[in-house]
Amino acid sequence: MGQRLTKGDVAKIEAEIEYRKVELRPKLAKAVAEAAAQGDRSENFEYYAAKRDNNKNSSRIRYLERVLRFAEVIDDEAPSAPDKVGVDMDVTVFFVEDQEEDTYTLVTPIRANVLKNVISIESPIGKALLGHKVGDTVRVQANAGYSYPLQIRAIAPSKRIFIMPLLDILMIIHLEEVLLMNTVNTATPAKTNDTVRKLVFAGVFAAITYVVFTFLSIRIPTPGSGQVSVHLGNAFVVLGALLLGSWYGGIGGALGLTIADLIDPVYIVEAPITFIIKLLIGVIVGVIAHRLGHISTETDTKKILRWVIIATVAGLAFNAVFDPLLRYFYKILILGKPAAEVSFAINFVVTLINSVVSAVIDVILYMALRIPLKKVGLFFNLG
Repeated sequence: MGQRLTKGDVAKIEAEIEYRKVELRPKLAKAVAEAAAQGDRSENFEYYAAKRDNNKNSSRIRYLERVLRFAEVIDDEAPSAPDKVGVDMDVTVFFVEDQEEDTYTLVTPIRANVLKNVISIESPIGKALLGHKVGDTVRVQANAGYSYPLQIRAIAPSKRIFIMPLLDILMIIHLEEVLLMNTVNTATPAKTNDTVRKLVFAGVFAAITYVVFTFLSIRIPTPGSGQVSVHLGNAFVVLGALLLGSWYGGIGGALGLTIADLIDPVYIVEAPITFIIKLLIGVIVGVIAHRLGHISTETDTKKILRWVIIATVAGLAFNAVFDPLLRYFYKILILGKPAAEVSFAINFVVTLINSVVSAVIDVILYMALRIPLKKVGLFFNLG
C-alpha cells in the first residue's frame, strides 16, 4: 500500500511531472547534445554534468509517477466533525510521562517535517491521535515493546501554508525511504523491526566512536614510542548502552574504537584489549541503567536522572581504573614492553580526564535526547 495523499498533493505532483516532461526534459536533452558536440567526451565535464542532470530528471519523473500509481487519495478537507483530530489540523498534546506540552500539525507523509513539528498521519503520534477529541488520552505505540500516554488538549484547523515548489529537485525524496519502511513494516514482525533498528543504531554509534577517536582526539606521546589520547569516544560507548542496552550499545562502541586502533600503527597492538574494555563498559552501564534502574520505563525524571548518573559513573569509573591497568599488564606480560611502566602514570591521568568529561556529557545528552527520541518512535523500551 502506498502513501496517503490529499487531492491537493496529487495535483501538485501531477504539475511537477508535467513541468519536468514538457519544459525541463527538452532543455536538459538539448544541453546534453550541445555538450556532446564539443568533442572528446573523456575529459568533457560539461557533457557528464548535463547527462547527470538529465538522468536525475528522468529518475524523478519515474519516482513521482510511481508515488501516484500506488497512492491512497484522501479528502483534502478537515473531518466533518471539527472537534476530532484529522489531516491539516493543529493539535496541542500533553506528554503525561514527561509533563510537557507541545503542538503538532498533522499532514500527509509527503508534507511532513518533524523539525517543524509537522508530522505525518502515518507516524506513531499521528496514528494515535487521528479521530480523537479534546480531553482524550491516547497511547502512542513508539515501537514493539514501548508505548506512552498522550493527552489531547486543543484541536484547531491548521493555519500553516504548505508549498511544494515545482523547481525543488529535492522535493519529497524522503518518500522513497518512507515507502520502503512501510513495505518492511507490513512484511516483517514488529520485534524483528525493533532488532533491525537497534542494529542500525549500533552501527551509527560504532561510526561515531571511530570518527571521534580518529579525527577529534588529542594525541600525547609517551616513553617508548607510545601514545595516549584525550578523546570522547568513551562517551558514545556509554550513551549507546543507555539508549540501546548492554550488548547493542557496548558492541557498537567497542567495534568503533577497536577499528580505530586496528588502522592506527601506534594502537594496533592494543586493539584486543580495547574491544574487551569498551564492551565491559557497555555491559556495566546497561545492566545498572536498565536491569536495576529501568530508565526506559521509569516516569519519574528525578529517578531516571539518578540512575543515569549511577550507571554512567560506574561504567566510566571502571574505565578509569581498569583501562590503564589492563593495558599495563597487557604490554608487560603479553607484548613484553617495559616502557609500559613509565607510561602507566600518564595513561592513568589521561584516562581519568576522559572519563570525567565523558560522564558529564553522557548525562546531559541522554536526558536531552530522551523526549525527542520518544516523539519520533526511536526510543527503545529495554525493561
